Amino acid sequence: MEQPIDGSTQLVTQMYASIRYIQTHHNFASIPSQPDMNPYSRSQPGSVPPSALLPPESNGIPAAGSPPTAQTQQANAQNGTEDATGLRPDPPDVFAEALTELAQDLVVKEQQVELLIDVLPGIGRSEAEQVARIRELEGRLREVEGRRQEAVREKERCVERLDGVIARVRRV
Repeated sequence: MEQPIDGSTQLVTQMYASIRYIQTHHNFASIPSQPDMNPYSRSQPGSVPPSALLPPESNGIPAAGSPPTAQTQQANAQNGTEDATGLRPDPPDVFAEALTELAQDLVVKEQQVELLIDVLPGIGRSEAEQVARIRELEGRLREVEGRRQEAVREKERCVERLDGVIARVRRV
């Protein structure tokens, strides 16, 4: 059975997708007084993964596990391919535009959820008013249900009369 998707679920899904995009498409930046986490940086001894210390192959292709060069990173970004870390860094201008669009989408979805909340029937009414309204609606529902049952009985009477007419026509 399929679950209906409501506004809050859509908002959470959009938030997750935005975070995932940021996580997989960001460029590395150095943070002052923090260790360099860029796997491609060789500026600090602790930042080079052990596999990067392997010599590259003689044909100019990096050895498996070694960090790609800037040319390889740029080609991967243009082709939309991932590197070994699962990152597909976008150019800064594309990344900034995407962040702006994601933020606008989140604001729009949040406003839609707020609108849905504002039109809920109980908003702005006390609990006693809501209980009275529910009782009123229950009474109307009983009344309509009584009329429906009477209509079903009338239908059954009509079907019986029609069956009788059809039976008499067959005898003639």
